[in-house]
Amino acid sequence: MNTYQLYSRENCHLCHDMHEDLRLWQTRINFQFEIIDIDEHPELAEQYGSMVPVLTTTQGQLLCFGRLDPTVLQKT
Repeated sequence: MNTYQLYSRENCHLCHDMHEDLRLWQTRINFQFEIIDIDEHPELAEQYGSMVPVLTTTQGQLLCFGRLDPTVLQKT
């Protein structure tokens, strides 16, 4: 089973949208994801800043940002 990381921040409507989209896709594809609030990690806030939401593999491979691209879930 694949596991992803969703880099997000609390007051971000796009982040909330991607979170909900991921939950919807979990009903179709077997995967897990963890949400990481970049504002709790200065190095992540510097790295991802205005790119959030960002979805990566647990190895750090960038899959998509801004909006969920469902094809990345089906390919990985």
